[in-house]
Amino acid sequence: GCYTDTACSTGGEPLGNSLYIVNAETGAKIWSASSTTGASLVVSDMKYSMPSQPKVLDVNSDGLADTIYVGDLGGQVFRVDINNKNTTESGGPTLVKRVRLLAQLGSTGVAAPTTQDSRRIFEPPTVAFFKDATLGSIFATVAVGTGNRSHPLSTSPLIKDRFATVFDFDVTRTDLLSIADTKLQNTVKYAD
Repeated sequence: GCYTDTACSTGGEPLGNSLYIVNAETGAKIWSASSTTGASLVVSDMKYSMPSQPKVLDVNSDGLADTIYVGDLGGQVFRVDINNKNTTESGGPTLVKRVRLLAQLGSTGVAAPTTQDSRRIFEPPTVAFFKDATLGSIFATVAVGTGNRSHPLSTSPLIKDRFATVFDFDVTRTDLLSIADTKLQNTVKYAD
């Protein structure tokens, strides 16, 4: 399973690689995403455990969640685009438009990864919004730090942990729920 260092860093059996939206009153599952079958949305890149608390945001200040950011033990950051105009009690397949792989900051984003690239995200990202003075557009900065909370003082193997800030230019688009995935910004790699 993905409870050991080796299995987690090599993409072993995916355990803890699911994201759920549940009814706060009953605990009933409304929606889920995972690389395993049976999820509401199957996302092939969700193959590592996600121990951190997801960061849920109301981007347009309408009192409803629009976006979720979450990192995983593969050093990846995902953005979930929520269709909060969905009014069905069960959520269903139209509750979430997409789960977008926003960044690959660990070994998954390196052409020839070594153990130094085995960066893990254990904590939720911090998100802030800024206005680009030149373009006049608003974008999100998604800041994450990597480290191995299971072995915080370990120096063997030596992993080069980092703090990264990824610019997300898509999250504030007014057409985010209707635009094709191919029109969105590319996944940010560590080298970027």
